Amino acid sequence: MKKFFKRREASILVLLLVLMVVFSFSSDQFLTLTNFKDCLKSSSLKIILAAGMSIVLITGGIDMSLVATAGMTQMIFGRLMAYAGWGPVPTILVTVLLGILFGSVNGLLISKGRIAPIVATLGVASVVKGMMYVYMDLSGSSSLWINSNELPGWFLSFGTIKVMGIPIQIIIAALIVLLTYWMMHFTIIGRCVYAIGGNKNAAERIGINVDLITIFVYAYFGFILSIGVFADTAGIALCDPNSYNGIDFEVVAAVVVGGVTMVGGFGSIIGGVLGALFMVFLSNGLGLIRVSTYWQKVIVGIVIIIAVSVEAAKRLYNERHAQTIDVM
Repeated sequence: MKKFFKRREASILVLLLVLMVVFSFSSDQFLTLTNFKDCLKSSSLKIILAAGMSIVLITGGIDMSLVATAGMTQMIFGRLMAYAGWGPVPTILVTVLLGILFGSVNGLLISKGRIAPIVATLGVASVVKGMMYVYMDLSGSSSLWINSNELPGWFLSFGTIKVMGIPIQIIIAALIVLLTYWMMHFTIIGRCVYAIGGNKNAAERIGINVDLITIFVYAYFGFILSIGVFADTAGIALCDPNSYNGIDFEVVAAVVVGGVTMVGGFGSIIGGVLGALFMVFLSNGLGLIRVSTYWQKVIVGIVIIIAVSVEAAKRLYNERHAQTIDVM
């Protein structure tokens, strides 16, 4: 137990439980099964992205193209269903392949092109967003929206599936988190990811194919992102690529709150997901007690600053009090 409570995941879990207790006294609607299910369903994409972003940050990278990638992926599979009449299997297959493609491009630019992750992914984001508006201009469309009346019945039905009362979006998010956790803790890929984030040069010297692992990490992030966007779109029954604006900063902030550092080599999937849940329930609770949207942003920003500052202070303290051994 002592070892567990020294971990960052324990502290964020305790904060999450305290948050729930506080809001349960502030609003009788907070601590209800309906609110929890609705909250988790609407934030399932953020939870999936938190799991993927955790891996990316552990390698010492970052992916700021996720908004553009999510928007482009949604726009393409939405039009394939609505206007080309595609069925479930080819639509899902193309969706997944698109996510992997966009992620692989990021990985290639970073690993083979030796471009800084934030520069490479912002560049990809700009290109992809530009392509969406070029398409809109060439097609003569006035909007990138596709409403529920244009989407096929099978897709809308998929978005309302429940297993033992649990929405399909929550189940998909849980499965992806479990898959990502298993990959990071029980496969050689996970050990390689931590090694690269800890010391890239040392990882290369011990024989790790840094370029291949980097490409895989970004491709995997694109893969789970595409699945998350597909499930999220089915749940809201609306294709609107602009609806994802700002989610990149929210996900990065949530993961950092969960103890995944941006310098690489530190953090865990559970920590990143708990950070996302903390931010989700914080916003949900503030909304239920009728705190203004503007003040919600202020409070969330303060929480992020405090969490990051505490983590930085703790790391600095550990470094100063670490024992050093002189080798003669």
